[in-house]
Amino acid sequence: MSETRRDPVSVVDGSGEGADFREGTVKVGDLEVVLSVTGLAGGTEVHWAVRNARRHIVHLDRIGLSIAAASDRLLEHGWQSWSVVRRCTRGDTRPERGGVDGWRNAMLIADPGSAGRFVAGDQFLVDEAGVTGFLSAFSHFGTVTVAPSLGETTAWALLDGVPLSPGEERQLDPVWIAAGDPGECYSRFAELWGARSGARTGAPARPGWCSWYRYLNSVTPDDVGRAAQQCVRHGLEVVQIDDGHQAAIGEWRSPSPMWSAGAPSVARELVESGLTAGLWTAPFLMGHDTALLADHPSWVLCDERGDPVGAMHHPGLWGGWAYALDTTHPAVLDHFRSTFHGLVEDGFSYHKLDFLYAAALAGRHHARSATRAEALRLGLDAIREAVGEDSFMLGCGCPLGPAVGVVDAMRVSTDVGRWWTEPPTVGGYPETQSGLRNSVRASVLRAPLHRRLWINDPDCVLLQPGPGELSEHHRQLMLDVVAGTGGYTVLSDDLDRYTEEEWTSVERLVSARHLDTTLDLVDPFAAAPVVRSAGRQLEVDWRGEGRAVLSHSRPARTVVEVAS
Repeated sequence: MSETRRDPVSVVDGSGEGADFREGTVKVGDLEVVLSVTGLAGGTEVHWAVRNARRHIVHLDRIGLSIAAASDRLLEHGWQSWSVVRRCTRGDTRPERGGVDGWRNAMLIADPGSAGRFVAGDQFLVDEAGVTGFLSAFSHFGTVTVAPSLGETTAWALLDGVPLSPGEERQLDPVWIAAGDPGECYSRFAELWGARSGARTGAPARPGWCSWYRYLNSVTPDDVGRAAQQCVRHGLEVVQIDDGHQAAIGEWRSPSPMWSAGAPSVARELVESGLTAGLWTAPFLMGHDTALLADHPSWVLCDERGDPVGAMHHPGLWGGWAYALDTTHPAVLDHFRSTFHGLVEDGFSYHKLDFLYAAALAGRHHARSATRAEALRLGLDAIREAVGEDSFMLGCGCPLGPAVGVVDAMRVSTDVGRWWTEPPTVGGYPETQSGLRNSVRASVLRAPLHRRLWINDPDCVLLQPGPGELSEHHRQLMLDVVAGTGGYTVLSDDLDRYTEEEWTSVERLVSARHLDTTLDLVDPFAAAPVVRSAGRQLEVDWRGEGRAVLSHSRPARTVVEVAS
């Protein structure tokens, strides 16, 4: 690694007040900031805390470390599964994001108030000269911004207005700063992040089938039964029922009319067939017209005006708004525990948890001292407590930081779709639209997170030929990219339509599970980036109609192992 250093130069708050960086205690506005520095894995780790030096309560907005780093090429990285992941220059701030509906900005970036003003890396920022990132998200969300003109890099601890009493101190999540080869720094950062956060990296990546792309929310028990027969016949292990089984969003154990006998009976049949029964839920959402809302209006997260916080507007599937639940409310946490304990009793041991960002939206929480990151972690921990250590949890639409150490797998891309790309419809966020191209881009650029934080989920594998489906070229590209970015395989087609050719492709993909190990992104800024592991190398170019080359590789470079 290069000996070039990048050091913190100042500490700043959201109002612009600041102080030169030095170890010890510095005064910034109403706060004292306690700072210390240690060397770690070829970089610098900054430990910091804020203390209220006043005689009255202070509400914390944000506090930042300004760093002597001024790279032009950056890897923008949004906070959750579907957020933008792209290479860009520091001046490419996309100001049009400032005019997007507020709930969309809140869904896609950690600091929605800065939309269109900076290029940011939520949790971490990779640039052409190294990495700056937060090693955990136990206390708060973090974002690393780059000023478009001067290129000044600032790592911001987002503290969400939580109160700090006189003399009280709050520990912040540590920041790691490293200069050198960006690919090597990226892998080292991911290793450190996972170790510090207690990452669950050892779960088996069992192949399976999901109902979503074939049936959307119209899936029936008979549809699942037919798919299960094919899974048993071809050695797949998991069958996951997606949206459509429930009576309403938030009422996960009440069946929809098509599921009058209930999902538990299907789960029992799956388990009796030797399969793992999986279920989709969106646990932190509540439908706008549900019995759950009528019975428990105090469970909804509200804004400062007392209005429910809208987390997702989905008139086609859900009839309108779904609201965010307040995951700091004790009764809501008990609701999660009872619901998911019941689902385990019903036979479900694989849980796809969707739209998880809802728990991390801004609002007036029952626990006023909880940041958004802490609110999300409370909800995730309650579910993990209920399902037990042996159940498999897959996060989706989830802010990454607080989920490390709780989930076994994480969606790292937008929805794949049955097309390569579509014209953009949301200003400033074209990379978040469903489509194979966007899924490939994000899966490649997030490859170093695989088996360092969790299993990377690149979304479902779609191999069904025919009109309205992906072309043969794009189906093969998908197979190569999935194989080269960890190999997590979940089919979502009508399996009865598969021919010997499709099943041979699936068998080839599944049979390479022994090569599932950590991944390195050799040069994040190459025109055609290379993902390398101990046994394979994947070169991908998503320009035009896309190209992928999967081959055996020489042993991957050594990444320093770090203790937790």
